[in-house]
Amino acid sequence: MQVINLTLAFPEIRFNEIDFPPDTDPDDVFPRTTPFVGGGITPDIDVVEFDTAPTQVTAILTGFRVWFQKPTNRELGLLEVRVGVPIKLTDTQFEIPVTFGLRDWSGEWDDEHGAEVHVAVIGD
Repeated sequence: MQVINLTLAFPEIRFNEIDFPPDTDPDDVFPRTTPFVGGGITPDIDVVEFDTAPTQVTAILTGFRVWFQKPTNRELGLLEVRVGVPIKLTDTQFEIPVTFGLRDWSGEWDDEHGAEVHVAVIGD
């Protein structure tokens, strides 16, 4: 059994600070999923490589830290943190899709927010 621990960083961004085409809907961008997290920004790590080829791979959410850049008067409206099924790239490399979204009760993705997501990837 091989275990790889990851910390994925989602940079602090908000929708109106990213250069998207004018018709882009914020709900098409947020919540953000690795490897694409918006505006060409990618997290620190999203691919793991095992020493030997595993026959089974799973990814487990082990923790997370989320924040609003300016937390004053921000009430949590929506928080989404998900770890998807690992995607096989080669016999030993797997992409780990992670989704993160945070907003207040306004219903808009207009507040600058960020996250650290911790994942254990197990190959056997």
